[in-house]
Amino acid sequence: MKKYLQTILLFDVALPALVIGLPCCVLFWAVLHSEKVASEKALQRAAFDEQVQQVTVLKGRLEPMKEKGKLLKALLSSEDIEAKLGSGIAAELEKLSPDSVEETLHDFQYGTSAIGPNYGEGRRLTLKLSSRWETLNTATEEWETRFPNLVLESISIDLVPATALSAPYLQAALSYFVITEN
Repeated sequence: MKKYLQTILLFDVALPALVIGLPCCVLFWAVLHSEKVASEKALQRAAFDEQVQQVTVLKGRLEPMKEKGKLLKALLSSEDIEAKLGSGIAAELEKLSPDSVEETLHDFQYGTSAIGPNYGEGRRLTLKLSSRWETLNTATEEWETRFPNLVLESISIDLVPATALSAPYLQAALSYFVITEN
């Protein structure tokens, strides 16, 4: 009977449990693994959607800047830069009274920059003005705002004492490096 019971247990219980149980275990493992993969893919998709949303927001913010890019390109264009700067500076000086500011030199040069190798060779603008302090500040602020491609290299300001015919005034020498698209 013992032999008969062993055979029954082996062929009726153990072998079917092994044959049926092993595929069931593999199937259970596959289901758990697929859920893990699905959750990882869902996280990746959420991160991707967030990045797409951020890109859309940034594109919306940069859209108004496209027009300014064209303006900046035109401003930095080396094509006729001397005429642009000359007329702009003259226009700003004309807004001020001739008694308070007078341009004595307006000169363009080409060569290496005095402010270092970062800018290399390019155009330089030298201006000499006779003015009062407030007028000098106003004039330089206006054209430096109008032309952001001007980099101040050097400035020299001397006080000219009063004479019988004139009040004391400042003699200023400004040297700018002109940044162009090159």
